[in-house]
Amino acid sequence: MLDYFRFRKLFFTLILLAYFPSSLIAEPGTGFGLAFEGGSFKATPHKNGKDFQSSASYGLSFDYQWEISQLFSFSILSFEHGGKSKLPPKSDYKYYKAGFVGAEIRTWIDSFFIGIHSGQYYLTWIESLKNSSDIGMISGNGFGFGLETQSGIFFAAYKEKSGVIKFRDMLNQKVEGSRFILGYRWR
Repeated sequence: MLDYFRFRKLFFTLILLAYFPSSLIAEPGTGFGLAFEGGSFKATPHKNGKDFQSSASYGLSFDYQWEISQLFSFSILSFEHGGKSKLPPKSDYKYYKAGFVGAEIRTWIDSFFIGIHSGQYYLTWIESLKNSSDIGMISGNGFGFGLETQSGIFFAAYKEKSGVIKFRDMLNQKVEGSRFILGYRWR
C-alpha cells in the first residue's frame, strides 16, 4: 500500500512540474533514433506458470520522433530482441525472436520523459537458419521513462506486456519483461 502512495505522490509532482514556466522545460528532439537494448524481454507461457528459462535478451530499436509541443512528442518505433531458451515450448526450437512495431507518446520535463506506447508484438521460435515457427502477433502496450540530452544521447527503461499469442502447434504465450535502452538521436 505504501508503494502505491509513493507512486501517486511522484506522479502528481511530475504533473505539477509540467506546468512550471517554459524555462524549465526543454524541447524534445525531432529525428531518427537508434539504440542498443538489453533486459528480460522474452516469451513466457500464458497459463502454466513454468518459465522457458530464457537467457537475457539483446536487441536493437529504431524510432522517429516528432515534437508536438514543448511538453509532448510522438514517435513511430520498432524494436527486436533475440535470446535462447533452456526449456522451449517445442524441443527443436531453442532460440526466439520477439519484437514490437507501434507508436509512442511522451511527456517531457526538461530532459526527463515518461512514455507510453501501443502496437503489435510478434514472436517466432527458431530451430535453424532454414526452419522456424510461424510468426505470432498480438496487440499490447508498454510504458517507461528516461533521459535524453540536448546532444542526442538517451537512456530509458521500459516495461512491456503483450496479449496472448496463439500458435497452432505450441502453448499459448505472451511477450513481456523489461528493456533497458542506450541510444542516440540524430537531430
